[in-house]
Amino acid sequence: MVFGGETAESYYDEGLTASMQGNLPRAVEYFQQAVKLNPNYIAAWHQLGKCYLRLGDAQTATRVLLHVIQAKPNQPAAYLDLGYAYLQLGKIVEARQQFKTAEALRAGDPKALLGLAQCAFAEGQWQESLLAAQALANTQRDNFAVHFLIGRAAWILGQTQVAMEALQRAEKLLKQSLETNPEQPEPYFLQGDIYHLTGNVREALRSYETALRYATKNRGYSYYGVHFSYADILGKCGVCCQKLGLHQDAQRYGRSLLELDPNSKLGQALIQKTPPEK
Repeated sequence: MVFGGETAESYYDEGLTASMQGNLPRAVEYFQQAVKLNPNYIAAWHQLGKCYLRLGDAQTATRVLLHVIQAKPNQPAAYLDLGYAYLQLGKIVEARQQFKTAEALRAGDPKALLGLAQCAFAEGQWQESLLAAQALANTQRDNFAVHFLIGRAAWILGQTQVAMEALQRAEKLLKQSLETNPEQPEPYFLQGDIYHLTGNVREALRSYETALRYATKNRGYSYYGVHFSYADILGKCGVCCQKLGLHQDAQRYGRSLLELDPNSKLGQALIQKTPPEK
C-alpha cells in the first residue's frame, strides 16, 4: 500500500516522485495502478506515456499518448510527447504533424518549435535545423537541447566555431544536470557524445563507461530527444577504444554487444579489429 491509501491519486503522486527520482520502471507500476483504479484519470495516462517514452518504448508510448489526445484533444503537451514518440520511431512526417498541432494550440511554443527543428535535423536538412535552433537560442539561452542541436548541425555544415561554442554551452548545462542526477546514465551518454564529436575520444570513453555503469540491460533511454540503449553505450565504448588503440578492450565490448545481438555488425567489427564506421 502506498502512503495515502489505495487511491488513484495516491498512486499518481507516488508515480510522480519515482519519475523525478529517475526510477521509471517503478513509476510505470504506480501510474498503471492509478489508471486501473480510475480509467478516466487522464493525467495519470499522460504521465504513463511520458515514462514509456523515457524508457525508449516508443511503441507503447504512442498508444498511450493517442489515448490521452483522444480524451483531451486540446492539450499541447500530449502532442509534444507524441511527436517525440514518433521521432523515436523514425516517423518524421507524423512527428512534424504533432509538433505543428502543438504550436497551433499554443502559438510560439518553444518546445514545439524545437521539435520541428529536430525533425529537420532527422531528415538531413541541416541548414534549416540550424537556423531554427539558433532562433530559439535567442529566447532559450539555457536550453541544453537547443545548444546540442546547434552544435551537431553546425558541425555537419563545417561551421566549427559555431559548433564548438554551442557544444561548450551544452556541456556546461549537462554538468549542472549531473550534479542533481549523478547516478543516471543519460547525461553521461550525452556528455560522451559531445566529447566524441569534438575529438576528445579519451574523455568520451570515460563518460560512456560511466553511463554504462549506471545503465540497465534490455531497456532504452530517451533524454532531450536523443534515444539510445544499453547496446548503444557498449558500441560507443568499443568505438572509442578502437580509436585509442585499445584493441583488447574494443574486442571485449564487441563480445558484449554480440551477446546482446549475435547479428551486430558493429560487434563483429570490434572483435575483428576492423575500424568501425560508427
